[in-house]
Amino acid sequence: MSFLSSASPKLPPWKVLLVDDEPDIHDITELTLSRFRLEGRALSFVHAYSGAEAKQVLARESGIALVFLDVVMEREDSGLEVARWMREDLGNQFTRIVLRTGQPGQAPEQRVIIEYDINDYKAKTELTTQKLFTTVISALRAYESLMMLERSRIGLGKILAGATNLYQIHSLREFASGVLNQVSAILDVGADGVLCLMQGGAGGPEVVAATGTYATLAESEALPADHALAPTIAKAFAEKRSQFEHPANVLFIHTEGNRELAISVTPPWPLAQIQRD
Repeated sequence: MSFLSSASPKLPPWKVLLVDDEPDIHDITELTLSRFRLEGRALSFVHAYSGAEAKQVLARESGIALVFLDVVMEREDSGLEVARWMREDLGNQFTRIVLRTGQPGQAPEQRVIIEYDINDYKAKTELTTQKLFTTVISALRAYESLMMLERSRIGLGKILAGATNLYQIHSLREFASGVLNQVSAILDVGADGVLCLMQGGAGGPEVVAATGTYATLAESEALPADHALAPTIAKAFAEKRSQFEHPANVLFIHTEGNRELAISVTPPWPLAQIQRD
């Protein structure tokens, strides 16, 4: 796992918010981390120059993984107030917070760590290039772990909520459409999906259900051979195993009744291992 390799254009960057009233700190931090890569993903920077501006950005922007937060800005405790507001008022428990200060004595580290839900506390003078990289890597890995747990929790809730609806569906096609919607919701990959059934004989896969941009396929008896998903779905049936070839991901299922099914979804980025599982 490299953090100095070329990022794939298909992978979204990690979003980092820099909060500091000194423009030079923004410039130096962004320059230092310009070549940073973790899991093939670069960094995307958002900037705020005061505590008040930081609150506006946090309320507006979603998916911020890490905040570098200056303590002393328009007030001596501006950064601490933003940290408290994030956790208590905004309800953001996932974004990692690294406090940075040029005046450590004004906000003693031990008191701050105990009283505020922050994840690290650094003096600006101690953040060398290597320490900055290490801090960012640790924070992003912790953020991703928390988000995976949250996705699992939400997914389980959706399974439980959707189970009753699925049991009430009697038509195979309606049931299959319900399965597609549930899988897409659990994985949070959008509504585009296809469920195919492989019938006996030499025929190709039969489209049982299709949703999102693939909805028109539901009107076809068989999956068109020239469709973009056809090669991956055919490979899943031929090898009798799931295929995870971004952007086409195919779950292969062999039922007790000797039926073979393939469920295909096309998320905007490669599925994480927990999503594959």
